[in-house]
Amino acid sequence: MPFTETIEVTAGQHITDHGITLSRQTEISGTVTFSEGPGALGTVHLLDADGVEVDSVDFTNVGGDFRFFTATGGNFTLETSTLEPVKYVPVIYPVEVTIGTDVSGIVLEMPLAALITGTVTFEGPDSPGTIQVFNTDTGLLRYETDFTTAGDAFQYYLPPGDFRFLLTPGVELDLYAAGFRPIFESGNILNIMNKPIQIDIYG
Repeated sequence: MPFTETIEVTAGQHITDHGITLSRQTEISGTVTFSEGPGALGTVHLLDADGVEVDSVDFTNVGGDFRFFTATGGNFTLETSTLEPVKYVPVIYPVEVTIGTDVSGIVLEMPLAALITGTVTFEGPDSPGTIQVFNTDTGLLRYETDFTTAGDAFQYYLPPGDFRFLLTPGVELDLYAAGFRPIFESGNILNIMNKPIQIDIYG
Protein backbone atom coordinates (compact mmCIF):
# COMPACT_ATOMS: atom_id res chain seq x y z
CA MET A 1 0.00 0.00 0.00
CA PRO A 2 1.52 3.45 -0.93
CA PHE A 3 2.75 5.63 1.92
CA THR A 4 1.58 9.27 1.96
CA GLU A 5 2.84 12.09 4.20
CA THR A 6 2.20 15.82 3.92
CA ILE A 7 5.16 18.16 4.53
CA GLU A 8 4.63 21.90 4.83
CA VAL A 9 7.43 23.85 3.19
CA THR A 10 8.16 27.50 4.00
CA ALA A 11 10.35 29.62 1.75
CA GLY A 12 13.86 29.96 3.08
CA GLN A 13 13.51 27.20 5.68
CA HIS A 14 15.30 23.95 4.97
CA ILE A 15 13.95 20.64 6.18
CA THR A 16 16.75 18.25 6.98
CA ASP A 17 17.05 14.80 8.50
CA HIS A 18 13.33 14.24 8.08
CA GLY A 19 12.58 10.63 8.91
CA ILE A 20 9.90 8.40 7.42
CA THR A 21 8.93 5.26 9.29
CA LEU A 22 7.35 2.47 7.25
CA SER A 23 5.20 0.03 9.16
CA ARG A 24 5.50 -3.63 8.20
CA GLN A 25 2.42 -5.31 6.77
CA THR A 26 1.09 -8.58 8.14
CA GLU A 27 2.44 -11.74 6.56
CA ILE A 28 0.48 -14.82 5.46
CA SER A 29 2.89 -17.59 4.49
CA GLY A 30 3.28 -21.32 4.14
CA THR A 31 4.01 -24.21 1.80
CA VAL A 32 2.17 -26.15 -0.90
CA THR A 33 2.76 -29.92 -0.94
CA PHE A 34 1.23 -32.95 -2.64
CA SER A 35 -0.05 -36.03 -0.83
CA GLU A 36 1.38 -38.30 -3.54
CA GLY A 37 2.07 -38.60 -7.22
CA PRO A 38 4.08 -36.52 -9.67
CA GLY A 39 2.65 -33.17 -8.57
CA ALA A 40 1.45 -30.43 -10.90
CA LEU A 41 2.05 -26.81 -11.81
CA GLY A 42 -0.39 -24.50 -10.09
CA THR A 43 -1.21 -21.33 -8.20
CA VAL A 44 -2.03 -20.27 -4.63
CA HIS A 45 -4.69 -17.54 -4.61
CA LEU A 46 -5.28 -15.12 -1.72
CA LEU A 47 -8.93 -14.03 -1.62
CA ASP A 48 -10.51 -11.37 0.55
CA ALA A 49 -13.78 -11.74 2.48
CA ASP A 50 -15.75 -11.01 -0.72
CA GLY A 51 -13.96 -13.71 -2.67
CA VAL A 52 -11.95 -11.18 -4.70
CA GLU A 53 -8.38 -12.19 -5.51
CA VAL A 54 -5.88 -9.97 -3.69
CA ASP A 55 -2.69 -11.69 -4.81
CA SER A 56 -1.38 -14.99 -6.17
CA VAL A 57 1.82 -17.04 -6.29
CA ASP A 58 2.66 -19.88 -8.70
CA PHE A 59 4.21 -23.17 -7.59
CA THR A 60 6.00 -25.97 -9.43
CA ASN A 61 5.22 -29.68 -9.67
CA VAL A 62 7.12 -30.21 -6.40
CA GLY A 63 5.08 -27.56 -4.59
CA GLY A 64 6.72 -24.52 -3.08
CA ASP A 65 6.57 -21.71 -0.55
CA PHE A 66 4.23 -18.73 -0.67
CA ARG A 67 4.25 -15.34 1.11
CA PHE A 68 1.53 -12.71 1.01
CA PHE A 69 1.37 -9.36 2.82
CA THR A 70 -1.74 -7.42 3.79
CA ALA A 71 -2.24 -3.99 5.29
CA THR A 72 -5.68 -4.89 6.60
CA GLY A 73 -6.99 -7.52 8.97
CA GLY A 74 -10.07 -9.67 8.62
CA ASN A 75 -11.04 -12.92 6.98
CA PHE A 76 -9.10 -14.20 4.00
CA THR A 77 -9.04 -17.47 2.07
CA LEU A 78 -6.16 -19.37 0.51
CA GLU A 79 -7.15 -21.49 -2.46
CA THR A 80 -5.02 -23.72 -4.66
CA SER A 81 -5.53 -24.60 -8.31
CA THR A 82 -3.57 -26.68 -10.83
CA LEU A 83 -3.30 -26.61 -14.59
CA GLU A 84 -5.32 -28.92 -16.86
CA PRO A 85 -5.71 -31.82 -16.73
CA VAL A 86 -6.66 -31.37 -13.07
CA LYS A 87 -5.33 -34.37 -11.15
CA TYR A 88 -5.37 -32.86 -7.65
CA VAL A 89 -8.23 -31.74 -5.44
CA PRO A 90 -8.12 -27.96 -4.76
CA VAL A 91 -7.46 -26.92 -1.15
CA ILE A 92 -9.51 -24.11 0.41
CA TYR A 93 -8.01 -22.75 3.63
CA PRO A 94 -9.63 -19.93 5.65
CA VAL A 95 -7.29 -17.46 7.38
CA GLU A 96 -8.21 -14.91 10.05
CA VAL A 97 -5.73 -12.03 10.12
CA THR A 98 -5.07 -9.65 13.02
CA ILE A 99 -2.97 -6.66 12.06
CA GLY A 100 0.59 -7.03 13.34
CA THR A 101 0.33 -10.78 13.95
CA ASP A 102 1.82 -12.91 11.16
CA VAL A 103 0.11 -16.12 10.13
CA SER A 104 2.89 -18.50 9.07
CA GLY A 105 3.65 -22.20 8.82
CA ILE A 106 0.50 -22.97 6.83
CA VAL A 107 0.69 -26.28 4.93
CA LEU A 108 -1.61 -26.67 1.93
CA GLU A 109 -1.41 -30.39 1.08
CA MET A 110 -3.20 -31.19 -2.16
CA PRO A 111 -4.66 -34.72 -2.30
CA LEU A 112 -4.48 -36.69 -5.52
CA ALA A 113 -7.89 -36.97 -7.17
CA ALA A 114 -9.27 -40.46 -7.64
CA LEU A 115 -8.73 -41.98 -11.07
CA ILE A 116 -11.71 -43.67 -12.72
CA THR A 117 -10.70 -46.00 -15.54
CA GLY A 118 -12.73 -48.41 -17.58
CA THR A 119 -13.82 -49.63 -21.00
CA VAL A 120 -17.01 -49.60 -23.03
CA THR A 121 -18.54 -52.90 -24.20
CA PHE A 122 -21.59 -53.69 -26.33
CA GLU A 123 -24.07 -56.51 -26.49
CA GLY A 124 -24.46 -56.59 -30.26
CA PRO A 125 -22.81 -54.46 -32.93
CA ASP A 126 -20.67 -51.51 -31.94
CA SER A 127 -22.11 -48.00 -32.12
CA PRO A 128 -20.16 -44.74 -31.80
CA GLY A 129 -21.07 -42.57 -28.84
CA THR A 130 -19.94 -40.11 -26.21
CA ILE A 131 -19.34 -40.23 -22.47
CA GLN A 132 -19.98 -36.91 -20.73
CA VAL A 133 -19.25 -36.17 -17.10
CA PHE A 134 -21.16 -33.22 -15.61
CA ASN A 135 -20.97 -31.52 -12.26
CA THR A 136 -24.58 -31.66 -11.14
CA ASP A 137 -24.16 -28.74 -8.73
CA THR A 138 -23.06 -26.35 -11.47
CA GLY A 139 -24.27 -28.11 -14.61
CA LEU A 140 -20.81 -27.61 -16.15
CA LEU A 141 -19.27 -30.27 -18.37
CA ARG A 142 -16.13 -31.66 -16.73
CA TYR A 143 -15.11 -34.37 -19.19
CA GLU A 144 -16.16 -35.60 -22.62
CA THR A 145 -14.88 -38.76 -24.30
CA ASP A 146 -15.86 -40.18 -27.68
CA PHE A 147 -15.88 -43.92 -28.27
CA THR A 148 -16.35 -45.94 -31.46
CA THR A 149 -15.83 -49.62 -30.71
CA ALA A 150 -15.93 -52.08 -27.85
CA GLY A 151 -12.86 -51.87 -25.67
CA ASP A 152 -12.43 -48.12 -26.02
CA ALA A 153 -11.04 -46.86 -22.74
CA PHE A 154 -11.83 -43.82 -20.63
CA GLN A 155 -10.28 -42.24 -17.58
CA TYR A 156 -11.31 -39.33 -15.36
CA TYR A 157 -9.80 -37.68 -12.30
CA LEU A 158 -12.50 -36.82 -9.74
CA PRO A 159 -12.55 -35.87 -6.05
CA PRO A 160 -12.81 -38.79 -3.59
CA GLY A 161 -16.30 -39.81 -2.51
CA ASP A 162 -19.32 -41.92 -3.38
CA PHE A 163 -20.78 -41.35 -6.83
CA ARG A 164 -23.96 -42.72 -8.36
CA PHE A 165 -24.01 -43.13 -12.09
CA LEU A 166 -26.68 -41.24 -14.04
CA LEU A 167 -28.14 -39.67 -10.92
CA THR A 168 -25.31 -38.44 -8.75
CA PRO A 169 -24.87 -35.72 -6.15
CA GLY A 170 -21.73 -34.01 -7.36
CA VAL A 171 -20.92 -35.87 -10.56
CA GLU A 172 -23.15 -37.39 -13.24
CA LEU A 173 -22.03 -39.82 -15.92
CA ASP A 174 -24.10 -39.95 -19.13
CA LEU A 175 -23.48 -42.21 -22.12
CA TYR A 176 -24.98 -41.73 -25.56
CA ALA A 177 -24.86 -44.29 -28.36
CA ALA A 178 -27.30 -44.45 -31.26
CA GLY A 179 -29.72 -47.32 -30.78
CA PHE A 180 -28.36 -48.33 -27.40
CA ARG A 181 -28.99 -47.46 -23.78
CA PRO A 182 -26.66 -47.67 -20.76
CA ILE A 183 -27.47 -50.38 -18.22
CA PHE A 184 -26.27 -50.19 -14.61
CA GLU A 185 -27.05 -52.34 -11.62
CA SER A 186 -29.97 -50.73 -9.77
CA GLY A 187 -28.81 -48.54 -6.91
CA ASN A 188 -25.16 -49.16 -7.70
CA ILE A 189 -22.93 -46.75 -5.77
CA LEU A 190 -19.20 -46.87 -6.36
CA ASN A 191 -16.54 -45.31 -4.23
CA ILE A 192 -14.20 -44.13 -6.94
CA MET A 193 -11.00 -44.11 -4.89
CA ASN A 194 -8.57 -46.48 -6.65
CA LYS A 195 -11.41 -48.58 -8.05
CA PRO A 196 -11.51 -49.46 -11.78
CA ILE A 197 -14.96 -49.78 -13.36
CA GLN A 198 -16.40 -51.13 -16.60
CA ILE A 199 -19.49 -49.77 -18.31
CA ASP A 200 -21.56 -52.14 -20.42
CA ILE A 201 -24.00 -50.85 -23.03
CA TYR A 202 -26.84 -53.13 -24.10
CA GLY A 203 -29.33 -52.82 -26.93
